[in-house]
Amino acid sequence: MQPRAPRFRREERGMVLWMTIMMVLLLGGLSTAFLWESLGERTSIEHRKTTMLALEIAEMGAAQSTVEITALQDAGTDGIGNIDGLLAGGEFEVAAVQDANFPDRWKLTSTGTYRLSTKRVEMPHFAGRKSCSSA
Repeated sequence: MQPRAPRFRREERGMVLWMTIMMVLLLGGLSTAFLWESLGERTSIEHRKTTMLALEIAEMGAAQSTVEITALQDAGTDGIGNIDGLLAGGEFEVAAVQDANFPDRWKLTSTGTYRLSTKRVEMPHFAGRKSCSSA
């Protein structure tokens, strides 16, 4: 005589189907969460990149301003050290203010913008004059 396979009670019928549906929903939810996390990380990396480029553009604008101040020649009509322009797909604007008490000291405020990121750099500049003495 063969042993009989156990019969399921009426309450237990369909439990495998419900468990399968629950597992599919759980895996679908986890997959969606991982997708959103990866998209968020990509956006974060792009923001860091544009912020760093905006800072580099602002620093380059300040460097160009120091060239004008050191040479004491205005390349445009906006005053010595005050410049604006385009660089690497972004733009910069530098305002240079000469100290009233110490004419060789300048305060540079440079603003760099790249896409949606903007960075501002403030720095002092000392335009010391070089003197040559002959013996």
